[in-house]
Amino acid sequence: MKKRFLAGILTLVMLSCLAGCASGGAPAATGTNEGTAAATNDTSAPADAKLFKVNLTVGTTDPQYAWWQDFFGRIEKASEGTVKFELYTGQSLGTNDEITEAIAGGAEFIGIPDYAGLVNYCPDASIYHVPYLIQEPSQIYKLWQSDIGKTIDSALDNNGVHVFSVIYFGTRNVISKPKVQSASDFSNVKLRVGTSKMWNFTAECLGANATNTAWSEVYQALTQGVADACESPSTLLYSSKVYEVCKNLIKTEHLVCNSAVIMSKQVFDSLPEVAQNAFMTVGQEFAQETVDLTSAIAQEYDQKLIDEGVTITEIDKTPFIEYSKANVEAAFPEWTDGLYQKAYEFLYGGK
Repeated sequence: MKKRFLAGILTLVMLSCLAGCASGGAPAATGTNEGTAAATNDTSAPADAKLFKVNLTVGTTDPQYAWWQDFFGRIEKASEGTVKFELYTGQSLGTNDEITEAIAGGAEFIGIPDYAGLVNYCPDASIYHVPYLIQEPSQIYKLWQSDIGKTIDSALDNNGVHVFSVIYFGTRNVISKPKVQSASDFSNVKLRVGTSKMWNFTAECLGANATNTAWSEVYQALTQGVADACESPSTLLYSSKVYEVCKNLIKTEHLVCNSAVIMSKQVFDSLPEVAQNAFMTVGQEFAQETVDLTSAIAQEYDQKLIDEGVTITEIDKTPFIEYSKANVEAAFPEWTDGLYQKAYEFLYGGK
């Protein structure tokens, strides 16, 4: 497991800067919406309420931003004023990896990384992000509530990271500067992906060349030629304005994207019972609500991209699916033996 001694240093540095961010607006994130700190709407929280700073990827113009405001407002209310939140956009508090490390070290942050970004705290966590394993949004919650999901979350707890919700973030597709009409066209494409082993495997499944950057750097990577393409749900592609650079959306549908909503296990255990119950109860509700919320706007945001001059191309996904299924277990020898097969049989009954 990854050593955590840097977490304390990182936390101190971040916390020393955050007072200015909260009062004057957090620094802008290149290529995304300006980073902002916004309090939730509950003004009844007492002065000694535990304050959590929430590191969002989305910006204020993204439709999901309002969902996050509502979610954390509901936790505040259910906690009877014992916790409160400030929302920061565009990963302006730090990258997901940085925030996760700080959380594991006891920082009072809320992070929303994908499960593939939690492998330093539980290698099996990346099972959630195997390309084409999860094919329906409802399967995210189903896997989370299974023995597989509970075992992963327990291991994360043991390493300082507490998951109190999971979300359906949208189905990810590739948006590219060059046209891509068949699997072979990906061979010369530099695809921006996240900074984990599973993201590199995802690019490999698509036959593309992985370029690793934080999402906050994606617009710059595209404009400077570091990457030819990136991938994300249409909502984030639109709110991040990458359509200004990339005009070709390829329906790879390689990941029914899910993220964990995390906090420090140490901090969670220190909270009063009413606050702990608020996190877990509202977190369970939100995990199921995001399936309908996100699904409802998918076509709308595809159309918004079309209106900005983006061409949408359907592609034969068979080579991608077959590559993932045939190669994933060999690519991840660090997993618990039989993990992929167990997850597949749980979701599909051994079909």
